[in-house]
Amino acid sequence: MVKPNETVVQDMSPHEGNVRDDTISPHEHWVIVGHGMAAQRLLEELHDPLTHRKRQDVSITIISGEPVGGYNRIGLSDVLAGKRTLAELTPQQIHSQHLPNCQWLQGWVMAIDRTAQTVRLSDGGLLPYDRLILSTGSSALLPELPGINGQGIQAFRTAADTEGLMALPANASVIVVGGGLLGIEAAVGLAGRGVNVALVHRGAWLMNRQLDALSGDWLAEALTSRGIRVYLNSTVAEIARDEREDMQGVILQTGEQLDAAHAVFAMGVKPNVDLAQRAGVAVADGIEVDDQMITSDPAIYALGECVSHRGVQFGLVGPLYEQAAVLARVLVANRDHIACDARYEGTVVATHLKVSGVPVYSAGDIDPAQESLVWQDLPKRHYKRLFLKEGRLVGVVLYGDISDGGFYHDLIQQQVDIRAWREHLIFGAAHCTGNVERNNKPQAISQKPYSAAA
Repeated sequence: MVKPNETVVQDMSPHEGNVRDDTISPHEHWVIVGHGMAAQRLLEELHDPLTHRKRQDVSITIISGEPVGGYNRIGLSDVLAGKRTLAELTPQQIHSQHLPNCQWLQGWVMAIDRTAQTVRLSDGGLLPYDRLILSTGSSALLPELPGINGQGIQAFRTAADTEGLMALPANASVIVVGGGLLGIEAAVGLAGRGVNVALVHRGAWLMNRQLDALSGDWLAEALTSRGIRVYLNSTVAEIARDEREDMQGVILQTGEQLDAAHAVFAMGVKPNVDLAQRAGVAVADGIEVDDQMITSDPAIYALGECVSHRGVQFGLVGPLYEQAAVLARVLVANRDHIACDARYEGTVVATHLKVSGVPVYSAGDIDPAQESLVWQDLPKRHYKRLFLKEGRLVGVVLYGDISDGGFYHDLIQQQVDIRAWREHLIFGAAHCTGNVERNNKPQAISQKPYSAAA
């Protein structure tokens, strides 16, 4: 692991040499701070416009706080479950995409000087920029609880977190706090490794922001069948520790103690905005950006989990990828001093997971008080619930059979008027596609939902 005062350089360009050269840029130097999935997608989106014309008027420096950048964070749950390896999550593009004049640094950006247009690195060096892209991501939320600061507490966000969980012995006991997508995936992955798992969730049902009560209850039953103990309507009041400060378990608000030597907190994230905030860039719940991903400083852009766009923050991969596509076009156009019509206007996000072989899918606005259509096959445990508003589909929950997830997602995204064939809607694309194309002529209807958490 790189210490805060060290910087490691990796040359990503076709030329030889492995020494950082701050004068590498013949014209413009772009600095990308952070190398998560959003930044990696931005590099991929920039590949064609920067290489097909063999232009040498842009150089790029990527600065990553992790020893390996750009890996597929979505796949960490598969690594924990033993289905994949960390090496399989690392994109080959880090070494092979050969963006012109591109180099990779492992280290940290400590400060931004907007007047001089430089960033100060953790090794004390200064790096000039013409355009700065902030992709600083987010950090796991840890509640302020007695005993929270100490041994046995961790998140499930990074490769290092995953390696720590994989190192636990098979007979270990772990409390997972948080019954959202990430918490459930952590619990299932650990249970699959033989770990004794309890899942604590403050909601009345699991994934209560994405599912309704029935599908949430069925999901809890699926987890229980995997040997996971599920505690609903429960919150952790304290981390129990002995006189040596070793973790003994968690104490719930009811006073009940769940014994365990380890706890994984998956209670949400907070955007990493400190760097931007110290530099005087406008920050609300995230780094504020407009529809072209430009911050309050026209030389500084931002994307990914660190941003706030129209008051919304993002934690799923679909919006991040759409932001990267827009930002790549904007950067190249701004570099060439030409107009750009690319805009990011928001995304209808979807969540998708598979527990005990049962797929679950959710997209849009899930409001139990909203008008809805419901279909269920109890013996097969198949369930659909479609939420309607003013003649349009605004939300969907699917359990068991999610084959129409992409179809419903597109109807929500495109705000298609479904009133003329409302009675067919619950039966999916096979019964509706002709009506959609004939009556509404929307954009292409896909079967590929934005289905993973970043």
